[in-house]
Amino acid sequence: MPKICVELKTGKQSVSRACPIHVVTPENYKDRLKELARAQRNWLGIEGFTGGAGELALVQDTSGNLDCVLFGSKSCGGDEKSINLAIGKLATLLPEGLYHFASGINNETDAALAWLLSAYDFKRYSGSPTVWPRLAVGKKVDRKHLELVTTGVNLARDLINTPANDMGPQQLESAVRRLAKTHKANVSVVRGDNLPGKNFPLVHAVGRASDQPPRLIDMKWGSKTAPKVTLAGKGVCFDTGGLNIKPG
Repeated sequence: MPKICVELKTGKQSVSRACPIHVVTPENYKDRLKELARAQRNWLGIEGFTGGAGELALVQDTSGNLDCVLFGSKSCGGDEKSINLAIGKLATLLPEGLYHFASGINNETDAALAWLLSAYDFKRYSGSPTVWPRLAVGKKVDRKHLELVTTGVNLARDLINTPANDMGPQQLESAVRRLAKTHKANVSVVRGDNLPGKNFPLVHAVGRASDQPPRLIDMKWGSKTAPKVTLAGKGVCFDTGGLNIKPG
C-alpha cells in the first residue's frame, strides 16, 4: 500500500510551532499587510505582491527566518471547492518545514486533502522520495478521512503510472489481493478460457491476445446483511490502451 508522503500533525502544540499560511485575495490582502512589520510591507511592495491567484510570498522576519506565508487566491465569491484545491499547490512550492493554515480558508479538511494529493511521487524506478513540507491541522480535521482518501487515490495513481510491461493482468490481480488482505476482503478470479463459460465472452475475446490470460476479478467486502453496492471497472493493463489494428 502506498504511504502518504506528507506528515500530518494534529493538535494545538503542533499548530503553535508551525509557520502560518494566510490565504488572501486582491480585495483583502491589504488588511493582512496591516498586521506585518513596515519592513515586511515594503518588501512585499517591491516584490509586487497583490494577492492575485497563485501568487506566493515567503515573508521573513528581521533575522531572515521565515515568519509567515501569503498565498493569493481567487477574488471573493469564487468557488470554495476550487479555491481549496488550488491551495494544495503549496505542497509543491514551499520549502521543507512545518506549516498550518492560519487564515483565509473555510474548510480546513478540504484544503489539507488538496495539500496531500498534490504531494504525490511516483518513485518506483528512480531515486529517493521527495522531502515534502509538513502540515499541522486542527483537531476538528478528520484525519482518518484524509488518510483513507489519499491512500486510495495514490494507489490508483501508482497502478496507472506503472507501465504495461510491469502491470499486466497478473500484477493487477496481485495488487487487488494485497488490498483485499489489508482490509480483510474476499477475492475470486475467473481466468483465461474459463471466462466464456462464466458468461464473460467479451472479456476473453479482448484480452486473449496478451501472453498473460485475461481475468475477471471480484472483490467482496463488508457484512452480507448490509446494503449492496457494486462497482464495476475495466482494467486495461496488458498494453497501453487496446489493440491498434488500424493504422494509428
